[in-house]
Amino acid sequence: MIKDQRKRGVRATDNGLKKIVEAKATRLGGGKRLTIEKLAEESNVSEQTVKRFLKGLRIDQDYAMVIVKALNLEYKDIIEDK
Repeated sequence: MIKDQRKRGVRATDNGLKKIVEAKATRLGGGKRLTIEKLAEESNVSEQTVKRFLKGLRIDQDYAMVIVKALNLEYKDIIEDK
């Protein structure tokens, strides 16, 4: 018997991804963009995880929370409802 596989992780909504891109672009000010490397460092997650999240792929909920927090955004405004 095959059990239903539960979906692991969370992903950003399309609107959430737009907010992330805007926040990433304006985070440093002075014309400097927040790089994936810097965001990964501030979030204490791998660059690969940040890239997956920015592509709209599912990542662990805890990682999503720290990435969103590093961007000074609200989690509920970024992540899709299950």
